[in-house]
Amino acid sequence: MAEPGEFTKRAFLNGRLDLSQAEAVLDTIRATSSVGLNIAQRQLRGDLAREVEQARTSLLTVLSHVEAGIDFVDEDISFLKRDELVRIVKAACAVVQKLEATAREGRILREGARVVILGCPNVGKSSLLNCLLREERAIVTAIPGTTRDVIEESINLDGVMIHLLDTAGVRETDDIIEQEGIKRTRAAQDEADLLLVVVDGSVPLTGDDRKLLTAARDRKHLVLLNKADLAVTVERDAALAGHLVYVVSAKTGLGVEMVKSALRAQLVSEGFEAAESFTVTNVRHRDSLRLAGESLGQALESVRCGMAGELVSIDVRAAADALGEITGAITTDEILGRIFSEFCIGK
Repeated sequence: MAEPGEFTKRAFLNGRLDLSQAEAVLDTIRATSSVGLNIAQRQLRGDLAREVEQARTSLLTVLSHVEAGIDFVDEDISFLKRDELVRIVKAACAVVQKLEATAREGRILREGARVVILGCPNVGKSSLLNCLLREERAIVTAIPGTTRDVIEESINLDGVMIHLLDTAGVRETDDIIEQEGIKRTRAAQDEADLLLVVVDGSVPLTGDDRKLLTAARDRKHLVLLNKADLAVTVERDAALAGHLVYVVSAKTGLGVEMVKSALRAQLVSEGFEAAESFTVTNVRHRDSLRLAGESLGQALESVRCGMAGELVSIDVRAAADALGEITGAITTDEILGRIFSEFCIGK
C-alpha cells in the first residue's frame, strides 16, 4: 500500500519536483477557491522556486568568492570587490523582502480569512451573519445574549474564502455561560484577520460600544451602523472619526453588498491574486524568508563595518541555507564545487 504522499515524495526525491512544488500539489488538492487554486498552480509550475533559486544562486556566488578569499588570502588572485558584494547582497535582500511582503495576503488566498463579527448584545450581529450568508444560520431574538458561543460559517467573495465568526455580545454580566461566550469572543478577536464592529445605529453609542471601537482602532476593521431601517442617529458621533463606517440594515439588506466589497478590498489588494507573479502562501516559506532577510541584513552590516570575510560568510551562508530550505536544496556541497568551477585555483 502506498503511504500518504508517497508518489509526490518520490517525485521530489528523484528531482522531478522541488520541495515547494511538492507542497503545491497538496495546496492544489485543498484549494477552497479559484484564486487559491491559481496560486497553487503557479507554485506547482515553479514560479516561486525560480525566484528563490535565482537569489540563492547569487548568494552562493558571493559565498564562493568570499570563502576563496579567506583560503587564498596570500595569493595574487582578484576576488569580488566590496561594492559588488554589497550590490549582490542588496539585490538578494530585495527579492526576499518582496516575497515576504506577499505572505499575509497569500495565506488569506490559500486558507481564507477569519472575519469576526463583534458588538454589544442586540445590535444585530446574528442578523448580519444570516444576511451575509443568505440563510437563517444563527438564532435571532429580541432577548439580549441569545448568542453564547462562536458560530462559524464561510462565504466565497469573488474567489476569496471568508470565514465569518458570529460571537457573543460583549457586556458586563454575572451569567457564567454568557461570560464563557464573551471569553471565546475575545479569543476569536485576537486571531481575526479583520473585525466587523457592529453598533446599533438607531440609538446613541454606549460605553461598551466606545470600548470596542477603541480596541479595534489598531486592527484591520470595518464599523457597521446597523438598523438603518429604523433610523441612524450616531453617524456623526466623534467616536466614529477615523473608522471606515458603513450604514447597513441586516433586516432589509441595505448596504450589505457594499460591505462585502469592502471586506474583500480590505483583505486582498486589488489585482493581487491576478498578478502573474509569485506569492508566498506557506508559513514555512515565510519563516525561511524572514530568517534569510535577517541574515542578509547582518551580512550587509558586517561588510559595511569592514569585518573579516569569515564573519561575512557565516551570515551569507545562513541566508543561502534558509532559501534552500524552501526548495529542499542542499547548499554546503555546492559551495565547494562553485569555488573550483569559478576560480582556476588548482591550475
